[in-house]
Amino acid sequence: MTSIYLDQFAALRDQLPGGLDALREAAIERFAASGFPSQKTERWRYTALAPIARAGFKPAEPEAVAPETPLPEAPRVVFAGGFISEEHTSELQSH
Repeated sequence: MTSIYLDQFAALRDQLPGGLDALREAAIERFAASGFPSQKTERWRYTALAPIARAGFKPAEPEAVAPETPLPEAPRVVFAGGFISEEHTSELQSH
């Protein structure tokens, strides 16, 4: 069952954004060695993964992704790197 996912990963490998290549390679190698967990694995004993494993994976087409949903008018607080970005945060009013 894992071969479907391994084949699809190989086909998509060159289309994936960079920066995580080493991490992805380590993860796919681990998945290739261990496959999907079974219900014999304690943490997964109540989860049947066979239907997921049989289904395969198909990435979303770009047009299938929902367009950005406009947010209602409301105060907006934006954090960047764990800090409030005053440039992108709307003026907050106290009530």
